Amino acid sequence: DARLVHGRRRRFREPWSYDEPTWEAARATLVRALEADADVTTLAVDGRYVSCAAAGAGFEFFFTENDATLQFRAARRGGGRDGGVAARLDKLRLRCGFEQIVVLRNRRRALGVVESGLDSYGPSFFDRGDAALLDDAALATRDPDPLARRAFPAPDKDTRRWLREQR
Repeated sequence: DARLVHGRRRRFREPWSYDEPTWEAARATLVRALEADADVTTLAVDGRYVSCAAAGAGFEFFFTENDATLQFRAARRGGGRDGGVAARLDKLRLRCGFEQIVVLRNRRRALGVVESGLDSYGPSFFDRGDAALLDDAALATRDPDPLARRAFPAPDKDTRRWLREQR
């Protein structure tokens, strides 16, 4: 039983969302797409978990409970470079009609402008709750990542009034 071997550098891949009414229907869509792929050599389905091997790579999928989200991981067997795994995943996602979920993050680079395994991902500047939206000084804070774009525009006066009423 060959296991997925991850290299030293792990890459985060955004989860997918599906529009099917149930996770079982989304799983059936995924399984059909995998069965139609000529490169898929083995396919195992166990409840919310689906795994397969295809052309020197391993893929694992998990349908999250109480959420229309599909988590997954993929890697070349034996490690090494991507070898087309990302492109294969993208084709599979499009074939299934799943959407990629945009994940916002607050990355703090340990080595300045270079990505490294020492980077940390903290909460956004909204970690103090909605009160941060009411404070002009909090809105002026920026992501410490020097390459990051400004994530959120400052709310207008009406939005601030609405937030105060919600408290």
